Amino acid sequence: MLQDSRNGSAGDLIAVYKIDRLARSVADLLRILTELKNSNVGFVSVSQGIDTSTSYGKMVLTFLGAVAEFERETIVERVRSGLDRAKANGVRLGRPKTAFDIGKALKLKQQGQTWSELSKALNISRATIRRVITPMLKNPHSLKA
Repeated sequence: MLQDSRNGSAGDLIAVYKIDRLARSVADLLRILTELKNSNVGFVSVSQGIDTSTSYGKMVLTFLGAVAEFERETIVERVRSGLDRAKANGVRLGRPKTAFDIGKALKLKQQGQTWSELSKALNISRATIRRVITPMLKNPHSLKA
């Protein structure tokens, strides 16, 4: 988007629905606005009614950008805190482990079954079977242990 605005002419305008869709931090927002100003391109936030062609619009935009950045950082802090608390309480995060008979899977694969057929036969995803079985097929010495 900004590459297109670099050759802007007076009166060109970039519109976004909300400021937080344009930048993730106040520093980014100010950099983008400076670049737009240097390219003679205006900026409008449609839902927030902000027009950077006025000094008032620039001030409000900077303030709202700071508030949006604060909100994002607060959400990140809360999520991290919640994850840390869950880990401290012994909660296992992520997808649950799936068990399947590796020996049966190896035998069926060596008999020529496709990954899809294995997946259906063992009721497990193709990706999981491939991730476990492929290294074993590539290193036959690991099968004898």
